[in-house]
Amino acid sequence: SNIGIVHGEVSGNYITIDIDHDNGIFARLIDVFPPLGFGRIEQSGSGEGYHIPLRLITMPTWNNKTWKTSQGIVNIRARRCQTVAPPSIHPTGGVYKFIQIGDIEYIENVAAIEHWLDEISPRKRHTQQECAPTTEKKHTNEETL
Repeated sequence: SNIGIVHGEVSGNYITIDIDHDNGIFARLIDVFPPLGFGRIEQSGSGEGYHIPLRLITMPTWNNKTWKTSQGIVNIRARRCQTVAPPSIHPTGGVYKFIQIGDIEYIENVAAIEHWLDEISPRKRHTQQECAPTTEKKHTNEETL
């Protein structure tokens, strides 16, 4: 069975930077923001992306933002979202896996990352959206992590 981790305050300010269709944006993100490469990193089950789980000291006011760049798509999922985690199975049959084992890094906030992504994304290519609704069942921290 698959595993999903709920984001936001309910999970101790847990967020995920989700990279899809990577064509260099993952390496560039780690190069510009080295602490993102210090902790746990997961490869998505599609084999074309990565998840960088983080805990924030200060949560953003928004829930979910996506930037489409020439090197890939970056989605920061902050709250009211969830991310599939290893060892879950992707619809294609691929397995989500840890490519770097480590602690989930704590950072102050994602403001600098957000600003950088705004700068490198083509004009008006950034979108803010809600994640798909989840079930109404309330979860405890133990169930969501």
